[in-house]
Amino acid sequence: MPDRRYDSTGSWRGRDVAYYRLYILSGPDGRFVGFEEIEAADDLEAVRAAEPRAGPHPLELWCGKRKVKSFPAVEPP
Repeated sequence: MPDRRYDSTGSWRGRDVAYYRLYILSGPDGRFVGFEEIEAADDLEAVRAAEPRAGPHPLELWCGKRKVKSFPAVEPP
């Protein structure tokens, strides 16, 4: 659900934000092994915030009960 917040300096952020969770999966079996919280104005902003976190584990971005996007595991170069 959107919310209005103050930033770390106490200034009004002046925008609606939604709360997302980026779940880290153990692998193909799909068990959750951890998550990160992301605050974003919309799905696109949340996806952009999640993309750099791609790594050796698959990821799923959720907003409440709605899955926004899945990210496959990325092989190291």
